[in-house]
Amino acid sequence: MSVKKLSLTASLVSSNVKLQWNTTNEMDVNRFTAERSTDGVKFTAIGSVASKGNGNFTYQYTDNIEALSATVVYYRIKELDLNGNIHYSATVSVSNKHLTKVTVTPNPFVSFIQVQVPSDKNETATLRIINAAGQVIYNKNVQLVTGQNSFTIDGLGNAAKGMYYFEIQKGEELSREKIMKQ
Repeated sequence: MSVKKLSLTASLVSSNVKLQWNTTNEMDVNRFTAERSTDGVKFTAIGSVASKGNGNFTYQYTDNIEALSATVVYYRIKELDLNGNIHYSATVSVSNKHLTKVTVTPNPFVSFIQVQVPSDKNETATLRIINAAGQVIYNKNVQLVTGQNSFTIDGLGNAAKGMYYFEIQKGEELSREKIMKQ
């Protein structure tokens, strides 16, 4: 018979994705398997939970994604009933927050900055540092790979003390961070 309705939610808390699903009119279900994907196409089982029986229930599963390099992670629940039939929930996704943000350290800086740039595909990007007057003092095209990218920009010791902007341009997407020179 399986489940009349299965609703899945996923929420990211630091590096853990909390999956929760509710079943309505659950009958003759063997188990539920949480599946994860980094491309929304190929899913891998990450854990399973036995059915609580017949009725309406809430289930939870926590997935630590700290080691993943994907900026978006997809989840679904595979339901196996007692007759061997398989059903899938709708797919939900979460943004891997610690990978979606460009980080610049140290800030304030003295002579160099270290830049961490996430990317969900291989692409070209432009790195720029702009002073308070709007002048570009550093400009370089770089090749990004899927996952986390790291760049060191040195030779900044002669820059005047004060506020600057670090910019990265990926296609139409522009990220800007305020940085300070000591």
